[in-house]
Amino acid sequence: MSVLVVAGTGTGVGKTVVVAAVAALAVDRGADVAVVKPAQTGAAPLDDGDVDRVMRLSGVRTTFELSRFPDALPPAAAARACEMPPASMASAATLARELAESNRLVLVEGTGGLLDRYDEDGATIADLARTLRAQVLVVVGAGPARSTRPRSPWRRWPTGGSTWRGSSSGAGRPSRGRRSAPPWPTWRCWRRGPSRECSPTAPATWRALRRSSTSRGAG
Repeated sequence: MSVLVVAGTGTGVGKTVVVAAVAALAVDRGADVAVVKPAQTGAAPLDDGDVDRVMRLSGVRTTFELSRFPDALPPAAAARACEMPPASMASAATLARELAESNRLVLVEGTGGLLDRYDEDGATIADLARTLRAQVLVVVGAGPARSTRPRSPWRRWPTGGSTWRGSSSGAGRPSRGRRSAPPWPTWRCWRRGPSRECSPTAPATWRALRRSSTSRGAG
């Protein structure tokens, strides 16, 4: 008997499909499987939830949905929005332990991201996994990763074949080949020991530095 918590990096990354696939594989190997969903959000009372989809895709019939909220929000926020009691992670842990006594595999599907809150105390699906001492399978969405970090306002001194063309705020596009002088002021950056220092330079200074860098590279 074992408990596997299936979490994700966010909403819509495919947690339910992964739960159904793991459940179907376990059933095909002759194991008894149970599925627990501590909180279902973004579904009306009569709509199909994630456990209904798991049943349809895998054939598993032992499924439990412990709470449901109509708003498509993290569980704690969804409960607060409709003025309902939040999901109880203690109840989910108790149920998972009981099911583990009679089933070879218990799958617990999270809602939203791995660190989304389920109650006002800040409990997450990661906390539930730690309470159950369960392994965690994290589902990541397909496609190229997108960075949410803002662009740095510092311009990089071109030491290779790549420069930034655009404003001195850092917005622009990387280009290769011909280096055109950027609008003043630009920034020259160099390393001195473990630190990195930058200072503003005018276009004429930039061109002189570029010629110096080119002549050193040719040697």
